[in-house]
Amino acid sequence: MRKAVLAVLLVGLLATGATSCGVPSGSTAATGPAVLVPADLPTSTATPVPTPSSVPTETSTPTVTLTPTSSPTSTNTPTMTPTATFTPEPSATVGPVLALADTPAYRQEVVCEVGGASVPVTIVTGKSLQAREWFGISSIGLNAAYYPDAASRLCEMVLRAHRHGWISDDPDTRGGVSFEDYRGRLAAGEDLSYEAFLFTDTGDGSPAVGAPAPVDPRAPVEFFYTEEPGPIYLAEGASFGVMRGGNGTLRLLIQLLPPVRRYFDRHYAEDAPGALAYYTSYVLNPATALQSLSLSLEFQRDGVRTAEGSAEAGRLAACGEFRDLDDLAYPCNDANLGPARFQSLMRAILSQSPVP
Repeated sequence: MRKAVLAVLLVGLLATGATSCGVPSGSTAATGPAVLVPADLPTSTATPVPTPSSVPTETSTPTVTLTPTSSPTSTNTPTMTPTATFTPEPSATVGPVLALADTPAYRQEVVCEVGGASVPVTIVTGKSLQAREWFGISSIGLNAAYYPDAASRLCEMVLRAHRHGWISDDPDTRGGVSFEDYRGRLAAGEDLSYEAFLFTDTGDGSPAVGAPAPVDPRAPVEFFYTEEPGPIYLAEGASFGVMRGGNGTLRLLIQLLPPVRRYFDRHYAEDAPGALAYYTSYVLNPATALQSLSLSLEFQRDGVRTAEGSAEAGRLAACGEFRDLDDLAYPCNDANLGPARFQSLMRAILSQSPVP
């Protein structure tokens, strides 16, 4: 079933040109994968609200805080889930890489302790998502309605992604280090930094200069959801970026385009709950941006614009090499989840009803 969903995601993308943590409380105040638009959706048949089948093996003590900067007016609160997989052809041209011009409009802050290692994460909603007339998003946050342990899942995803990145620098020596050993060494204060290609967020619209740089897994991580394209290109309308933000923050940009109106209208007519869940949750999965930390520097610089990056893109297949991340964001064994198969770790709150 999951492979079928991924195939549908790629078709639609090309057609459009593509342990225990506290539960966060809501907030109306306001203050960085890839998004895919499918041509079709699998048919949803059940209505019960199932319990997710994947449970992380962590013990943590986190806190979740909402800190925004403008006031979204949100009444529609669909609950939803994560990302997909694809291998597009490399582009013949490499366009200019611009710095992010979007600004934060809403943020949710999460701090977990995973096996003794503190993991601070912030989820940011860009103003570009709030400003659009169709499918405007007032906020993006954890999908605690379906995942009561959403905060610990997210923190564990981040730490597991850092481990993959650290191993990729020296797979022969580090390949045998388990996640449990890795987090224990991190909690003991060992420097487990690794190298990744990072762009610098200048914040003024000037070109962002990228270069290989060390990534410290103890640094805060920020997921910045925006309508703007990131420097790491996957396909038309699907890109992301890995940048160095203020105070050493690792900023992961995730481009989030609105669904194609005619697709949404058709899917909503066929399965209203499933369509809302899919478009406000499944496409928000941050896994691809995290997984890219362990891919080649060529991919991290250009995505699939070059042949080297295109060859690496296949490693992003959902529930493949990085299944341990995917399973936390969206259970890979989803055959019996019913409508919950469209519920991932993140969800968007819409600022207006998208109902046709």
